[in-house]
Amino acid sequence: MSVSYRMRILVGLLNMTKPLFGGGAKALMDWLMDLHSLNYEICILNINEKIIRYEHEFPFEFIHLREDNKISDVKLELIQHTMKIIAKKPPYDFYIGCGDGAGWKGEEKSLAVYMKESYPNIKTINLIWDLHTLYEKESDCDMYLHGAPYELIKHPKTLPLEKKRTYLIPKQNSYNPIYRLDFEDWKQRPYDFVFNNPSIYKGSPLVINLALNLPNKKFLVKKGTWAIWGVYEWYNKWIEIMENIPNIDIIDTVEDMENEFFRKGRYLLYPSVSEGFGLMPLEAAIQGTIPICADTEILRFSSSPFSVFVYSDAYTCNPISITDGWSGGIDKIDWMQATKDWIEVINRLENNLNYTKSIYDNMEYVEEVVRMRYKRQLLQFIKDIESF
Repeated sequence: MSVSYRMRILVGLLNMTKPLFGGGAKALMDWLMDLHSLNYEICILNINEKIIRYEHEFPFEFIHLREDNKISDVKLELIQHTMKIIAKKPPYDFYIGCGDGAGWKGEEKSLAVYMKESYPNIKTINLIWDLHTLYEKESDCDMYLHGAPYELIKHPKTLPLEKKRTYLIPKQNSYNPIYRLDFEDWKQRPYDFVFNNPSIYKGSPLVINLALNLPNKKFLVKKGTWAIWGVYEWYNKWIEIMENIPNIDIIDTVEDMENEFFRKGRYLLYPSVSEGFGLMPLEAAIQGTIPICADTEILRFSSSPFSVFVYSDAYTCNPISITDGWSGGIDKIDWMQATKDWIEVINRLENNLNYTKSIYDNMEYVEEVVRMRYKRQLLQFIKDIESF
């Protein structure tokens, strides 16, 4: 029996490598699963010819654009190939473009533009996680989609472009929660601190400084998808430094995040200076791992009230105003001063376990809070896209 869907959504171009999702890709897949449960039909355009075949876990149609390895990396050829496939299918109501699938004015035409030219009634949406730079480019899509309110992730000196925007926060509770909270078990976890994705934008210099200044504490560092791609000197540099610090253990990306990462440590370190949302702190809290976060606007939004926040004049509430984001300027942060501020907070936690236990016990409520917050925003997101 055929299914009657509310609307049909095409998503592309995704570099699907489950289980090696980055935070943004994981959040997007969670969104799509929930939209499917609300009777939206989803189709995903995938461009990774080395995909690990996990699509049977998802109730979506997948179009593997490079499955036969006959399509070149030339963007125009890839788009033309895609349009030939789409022409054989019923029209879509929405197209959500990610990365190369979105497109910016002044550059070569994107898949979003070709979709609009062929299907004038389709609504095109540009998914952008991070707005790092002072000069924001204008998109060819009808609407911008962010993972957080625009004013919290844009460069503070950027004039907003006149384009409709909406946002949908990441789910944060898609991992299996810990069975029960037990403070005595928490004290016996094998690592004091866990840290994910050691790029400089996640605060790697601070984690290195903490490990050097706290030699009796054990650190577990998990590589992120940058390490899998293996092409970024500015990423590998910090891994190489960490490999020479005796109280840091480094692991590759894992499939069982609950048991192989989160529940290994007592605290999650999250000294990030550049975020599109901040997915992991409350994911960690649901696993009984206390998040310690940089006291920035976006992390206050995403991670309160279940995180410990460290304010430092070296960061300020919006570190993008110091660093200018991806355009450089990370060296403008006084990492040594920031380290002192973090050590002060860590010592307060370690020297007053009654205080720390109260923070730990409060995490009993985190799953319900994030579930209700996400549900409200998902309904608002649906209202936004269906009304424009």
